[in-house]
Amino acid sequence: MSKNMDQEISRARMILENPYAHLNGDGKYDALTKEVSLNCANLPLIDLSKVLGGKRQGDKFTRKDVELVATRLQRELWAQRESIFSADVESNPFDLLDPELALRCIGYSVDEEETLGQYRSAHGVVEIAGLLDKRGKRVLLSRRLPHNTRSFTAAHELGHALLHVSATMHRDRAEDGSVVRVREPMEYQADVFAAYFLMPAKLVRAQFHQRFATMCFAIDEATAFAMSAGSYSEVGSRFSERRGLSRYLADREAVLVAGVVGERVRAG
Repeated sequence: MSKNMDQEISRARMILENPYAHLNGDGKYDALTKEVSLNCANLPLIDLSKVLGGKRQGDKFTRKDVELVATRLQRELWAQRESIFSADVESNPFDLLDPELALRCIGYSVDEEETLGQYRSAHGVVEIAGLLDKRGKRVLLSRRLPHNTRSFTAAHELGHALLHVSATMHRDRAEDGSVVRVREPMEYQADVFAAYFLMPAKLVRAQFHQRFATMCFAIDEATAFAMSAGSYSEVGSRFSERRGLSRYLADREAVLVAGVVGERVRAG
């Protein structure tokens, strides 16, 4: 598959909010359902002892331990990819960064509800984004939240399912969309796991280099113009923090900057 075709498919999948979008007979993109793309009737069950690497649920996990658990799970999913995907669907590593798929491969069901309820805390009204029932091996996600939030929530609950022993847990999401700042240690750990699982460093770096033809993005007159975010000084002020710039570049529209950066690198 050509690089241009691969980029076009990735862009279509982001627009459709579906990682299984593909070209149909008319040359347009269809958003396949997971049931069509995945061999759901015969998903393999992953051995948790291999994923945990000698630790047990409820043990003390350092941040590095959490990253290793996420990495081992990704490797197990990749090793089982032929059993996971139907024969006529081409898989790549990004297809397997699907927390709902991973949950099913460790024996959980995943369902969405219109709402999982709210409660009032010291931080205001909080929407429940996800629920984990370990005894029933079930995860529920709220449809009230956008696709990206549901995906992160599913990865968060996957972290709980792998690392912790509590029977029931839930992920909070402030009604206004802001992050609940005070996090219990296990909740923070599940967030860390979700980040490592959804954004493995090696694949993220490779994707960044593919988009921008460099591993070090710098704001200058050319990139500020390509970002359509104002003058060089305005862009520098707006993105004074790395987090804000990172979030902007991760957006699908920011791929337009890639051409400018790539040309500058090749010319330099």
